[in-house]
Amino acid sequence: MAEAADTSVGIADADGVVAKLKGNGVLEKLRTQAIQRLEHDEGLRHSIEQAVRSSKTLASWSEKQPNRQLTSDLHSELGTELSREALRALWRVLSEPEAGLTQQIDDAIRAAMCERHAALLQHTGDHEPR
Repeated sequence: MAEAADTSVGIADADGVVAKLKGNGVLEKLRTQAIQRLEHDEGLRHSIEQAVRSSKTLASWSEKQPNRQLTSDLHSELGTELSREALRALWRVLSEPEAGLTQQIDDAIRAAMCERHAALLQHTGDHEPR
């Protein structure tokens, strides 16, 4: 019985907090900030995805090359296309498997890279003798 009373008091308190946040506009401000962040992340994801798909550096890079060279080459090629934040996110995905901005951005970059690699394999496969 005491447990039921504790739960109802907690819910009433939570409802009061939400009502107060709604009343003074804080909840709407938080909602707006969350939407802006999602839009920002989506824009970032899209720009990185497009850059990866068209990157000559990533298309010709092999794992035998040093990472510093890849970083330098990517910065030279994509530095004008991508923001500094986007370049950092891309590099984190390339160098640290679990350290990107958001899982959605990481997944989009990896998917674009896989798609690019598959297209290259298909293209080279079309020219091989059978």
